[in-house]
Order: sequence, then structure tokens, then C-alpha cells
Amino acid sequence: MYKVKYSLTSTDAYSTVSIASSSTAPELEISSLQPYTNYEFSVAFVSGTSGPFSNSINTTTLEDLAGHVSFLSGSAQNSTSIRLQWNHPYQVNGMLIGYSIRYNSENNNITSEKIVDSNILNLIIYNLEEFEVYTFVIAAINGVGRGQESEIIIMTHGAIPAEGARNVEVVPISPSSVTVSWNPPQIQHHNGEITSYKIRYHIDGNHPVKETTVSAQSGGSNAGQSTNITGLDPYQLYVFEVLAINNFGEGPSSEPVIIRMPEGVAGQVDFLSGSALSSTSIHLQWSHPQQTNGILVGYSIRYYSSSSATVDISVGPNTLTYTIANLEEFVEYTIIVAAVNGVGRGEESEIIVQTTGDIPAEGARNVEVVPISPSSVTVSWNPPQIQHHNGEITSYKIRYHIDGNHPVKETTVSAQPGGSNAGQST
Repeated sequence: MYKVKYSLTSTDAYSTVSIASSSTAPELEISSLQPYTNYEFSVAFVSGTSGPFSNSINTTTLEDLAGHVSFLSGSAQNSTSIRLQWNHPYQVNGMLIGYSIRYNSENNNITSEKIVDSNILNLIIYNLEEFEVYTFVIAAINGVGRGQESEIIIMTHGAIPAEGARNVEVVPISPSSVTVSWNPPQIQHHNGEITSYKIRYHIDGNHPVKETTVSAQSGGSNAGQSTNITGLDPYQLYVFEVLAINNFGEGPSSEPVIIRMPEGVAGQVDFLSGSALSSTSIHLQWSHPQQTNGILVGYSIRYYSSSSATVDISVGPNTLTYTIANLEEFVEYTIIVAAVNGVGRGEESEIIVQTTGDIPAEGARNVEVVPISPSSVTVSWNPPQIQHHNGEITSYKIRYHIDGNHPVKETTVSAQPGGSNAGQST
């Protein structure tokens, strides 16, 4: 029988194991030793009593997989980088060569790996996605390979969205309103939770920018959304942009969408005025409307009086004056001017102008003379028809003479009240 004594080279404590063997070349396998450790071994022959142990020999066990790194920790430095730190494993189990750091994000199955030297115990990983969850797996490396893995999960900080809204469409629903629709930025560019969207719009050119904000709808990160914008100017060229907003601020604008609004009803003409040129004509003048709201094709002029039908006149888009002729004398006319575009007549502007007076165009009617004595008569009559008054009848003149070549005498009487058709006598 043989007795084998062994111990760690660096200690005095030892263990023994016995082996019964008739072999001339006995051997023994000893297990449960520590990997990559220097041991001393000596052997003694036992026959009744133990003989002396042989001179010791030294040998080193083989390397094995390294144990877990100790005290692994990490934190986000900003929205695109994470810092990791750790200590050497308690069981290196071999010659430490370095460390393997593998990592991937929740939204990307591609694993990246970095190898660092054995003396490096911290590392900053750059160029990560913003507001993303990353899994890091760290293992010590020795001659056998990667050791036991230690895992940590860390999220990068958020940032403003890295992309504007996608697939922006603008559809007019009236001359002054549109529906704006869009899709969110790609999810990897959210950099946080999208909370709302801002729609910016303005008339093309150097015009003030208006904006409106709408809350993000539920329904997933790719859910489409839309809103209506009102109060726009007809037939104007507008520029629309949509940007996403998260808890960290506003992201970049989408690609601009430019549309021309449909034509709308033209506004009122400016500075409409009119004056009587004579007893039968009125002169008009005006300026273009401030809001043509389309392509101006002309102007519509309508006029009427209490005793006449409505007359319509059309003039070209460059005409800003017009004279209405063949009117009745001393009559008030209502005159309406409107710009005309592709939609039709615009908002109306109205004035009232009276033609100037003139002498009555007709004598008294239904004149009767009735003797009331040998030397006196009663003369009675009706006024001229009203359209022939050409002003206010103030008095009547009665002329009379003996038939033949005799001197004419005359007398004047005031017109009696009672209406334009009231009979009168003297």
C-alpha cells in the first residue's frame, strides 16, 4: 500500500490519501483540486509501518473557466453612452487575459462585443440608441476562454425625437380649412415617449408662422394621426410641417408639404363711391378687394330704384370705374358692386346715389276749367306723373289770355301737400 501526501505549495497544511496496489507502477487520480494552483506531492510505502515520504514534487493544475466578475455595476452617462465597472473575479482559474463585454438592445437582436485588457475594470460604451434598454454580459477570459457570465440591464437617457413625423399629407376640405395627417417617427427615433405633435404652417414666403399642438393618440408607436386646421386664407400657397414632442422637447420638423388652397368667395371691393354726373347718369369707382381669394375675372354691378327693375352689368378685372347712363332724373338708385372669381360673385358692397334734378318733363294733367261767375273760373289739375317730376314740385303757374293775340297773364300757386298725385285747384 502507498500513501500520498499533497498540499498547496504556499501552506503547511496537507492532505493524505492511501492506495492499495500490487502494481509495480501504481497511479492515483486526485480530484477536487483548485484549478491553476501549484501543489506539492510526496509518496510513502506502507508495509505494517509507514516508510519515509519521498522528496516532494511540484505541479500546477490546469486552467478552468473563470468565475463571475465581482461588483458589476453600470449607469447611463447621457442619451447615447453607458459606463460599466467591475472587479476581478474571485476565481480567475487560470491566467487572466482580459474581459469580454457583449451587449444588445431590446429592439435590435444584433450583439456587439468589446474585448479589453485584464487591467481594465471600467468601460464607456458609446454610440448607443437614445432612450433604449440594453443588456450587457461581461465575462473574464483566461486560457480556457470566456468564463462565467455576469449580466446587467441599463437604459440610456432620453433625448428629443431624432426624426420628424413621417408621411405627412394635407388635404383641403374647404377654401379655409384642411385635414393634416401623418405617421409617427420611426420607433428608434422616438428617444422617449411621444406625447404630442406640433403642426406649423404659414403662407409661402416671408409670412408669420402659426402653430397648433395636438396630443399623441394611443394605438401604438406606429399609429397614424390627423387633425383639422381652420381659419386659412383661400387660394393661398401654404407650407405645413409636423414635428414630434416627447418629455425632452421638440424634435426636428418633417419634410415640408406645400399646397394651394381652393378658391373662396372674394371679399368686398375697397373704397366704393359714386356721384351723379347729371340727372340721368351716375359715375362709380372702387379699388380691388384686399382678399380676391382666387383668380379675379371681373366685377358685377347691379342697380335698381324703387320704380325700376334690377339691371346687371359685368366689367373686366382691370376696370375700376364705370358710368351708369339712361337713368331717371332725381331718383335714388341702390348700387351693388361685387368682385367675381372662379367661385362666383363675392361679398357685396352697396351705396345709394341720387341722380340730380331737372325741370319737370311733363305738364299738369287732367286740367279742368269751370266758370263759377261771369268773371271767374275754378282751375283744377293733377300733378305730372311722378317719374316726370325730376325733383320736388314746389308750385304751379297758371297762364291765361283771351283767345287771339292778347297779352298773357299768369299766376303762381304753391303746390299743396298730400302726395305726388294729389289733385289741386285755384
